[in-house]
Amino acid sequence: MSYIKACNKCGARISMRQMSQGQWVAFDVGSDETHQCGVAGRKSNRTYVKKKKASKFASINQKLDDMHIIDRLGEVYDLNTIPDEWLDLTPRNLKKLFNILVKNQRQAQILYRDRNGDSTNRKIYPLGLIQNNNYGRDTSDTIKIVGYCNLRKDYRTFSLESIEEIQALNKIPKTFRDKFNSLSSNERNQILEGTSFYGSNSKYFETEEIYEEKPKKIKTQPKTKPRTTSKPSEAPQQTYYNYSKPKNEDSGAWVWWVIGFFLFIWII
Repeated sequence: MSYIKACNKCGARISMRQMSQGQWVAFDVGSDETHQCGVAGRKSNRTYVKKKKASKFASINQKLDDMHIIDRLGEVYDLNTIPDEWLDLTPRNLKKLFNILVKNQRQAQILYRDRNGDSTNRKIYPLGLIQNNNYGRDTSDTIKIVGYCNLRKDYRTFSLESIEEIQALNKIPKTFRDKFNSLSSNERNQILEGTSFYGSNSKYFETEEIYEEKPKKIKTQPKTKPRTTSKPSEAPQQTYYNYSKPKNEDSGAWVWWVIGFFLFIWII
C-alpha cells in the first residue's frame, strides 16, 4: 500500500509505502531510494536543493506566462527550449507543457498514478487537452490529456493531477501521425473528445485481457479408406422343409394285418 503526500519538513512530494512488517517509509516519487529532506531528483541525478516557501512558489507561478513553467522545487523553465529532464509539475504547469508538446508533435514519458493508486511508467503521444467531460460521474473540472498509450497500445486519457513526473521526448513517429491523419474527421473528433475509450474522464472501464495460446493445427495427410475387394453377391439361403412322414405314422397298419390273418384261419 502506498500514497503520495508532501514532506512535512521540506515540502517535496514523497511516496509513503507500507513495509512487510507494517512500518511506513518515505521514498522519493518514482524512485526506490528513501527520501532525504533537502535532496530531490532521481537516482542518476540527485541534487541538493533549498527549501522554498509555498507562498513564494505560488507567487512566482502566478506571474509566469504561458511560455514559462516552474516545477515544485522552484526551478523555472523556458518552453521555447523544452527541457529534456524529468520534471515534477503542478497541473497548471503540465497544461502549459502539454500545449507545447501537442503543437510540436512531441512524445512524453510520464509516471502515472491510476485509480487504484498504482504508478506505471508510460510513453504517450499527446493529441489534445479536454476538460469537464465526466458524464455526471463527478463534478470535477480536472484537465486531461488525450493521447496514444504505448503501454496499452490504444488511445487513453490521463488526468493531469495523476501525473507524478514527466519527461519530454523527441517527435511522434511519422507512421503514427500519418495513420491518425488518415482517419475521417468524425473518427479524429471522437478520439480528441476522449469519450469512446477508457480513461479518467470516460464512462468506459479497462478490462483485463487474458491471452490463451491456441493449439497449433498440424497438417496431416488425409486418411484414405483401405481398399476392399468386392465379393460376388451370395445367393440368399433357401429354407428347406422336411416332408418325410413321422416314424410312427404306419404303426397301426400291422395290427389290422394280424387281426385279418386270425379271422381267415378261424373261418377255414
